[in-house]
Amino acid sequence: MRHNPNITKPELAKIIGISETAIDNIIRFLTNNNLIERIGSNKNGYWNVISG
Repeated sequence: MRHNPNITKPELAKIIGISETAIDNIIRFLTNNNLIERIGSNKNGYWNVISG
């Protein structure tokens, strides 16, 4: 996400080799712990890595 803020969940799942449901869980965890945030809409937005 840091190198490609416009990456999609299916692309992440393919790169990492886990399911999209697992990606959803990880994104929820990272968002809840203020490590990432979504800027803009789901379609036209991007991920901002806050920490790390």
